[in-house]
Amino acid sequence: MFVVGLVWWPVRPGATDGFPLSTYPMFGYARSTRSVVHTVLGVEADGRRRPLTPLLVGGTARPKHALSTAQNAVLGGRSRALCQEVLARVIATPPDEPIVAVEVVTETWNTLASVDPGTHPLGRSVHARCEVP
Repeated sequence: MFVVGLVWWPVRPGATDGFPLSTYPMFGYARSTRSVVHTVLGVEADGRRRPLTPLLVGGTARPKHALSTAQNAVLGGRSRALCQEVLARVIATPPDEPIVAVEVVTETWNTLASVDPGTHPLGRSVHARCEVP
């Protein structure tokens, strides 16, 4: 009976989120099938685009920080400045595959299909492009 009481306690009326059941709302609603991502891409000589490493994008090894850097630049109207910063890092530390340009972009993806190899974004908006000299 004591165990049943412990399990019931977090979900009683007026209770807050807690162990073992979560009442946190992020798990309780349907999500969109589309995701919008602000990022920085490297453009290869043949026109193919590929994501750059977090170190090149944001000067950090942390992917979330790099995505945040790109998002803040796009939403804050500083895409050109970020493009120039990333270009300087690319020139100083060239990636394994040579690139001819850097683009700060916003991409829209089908969230579920995006994990499949070879999937392309549904749309892409280029905010800034910087050519490698």
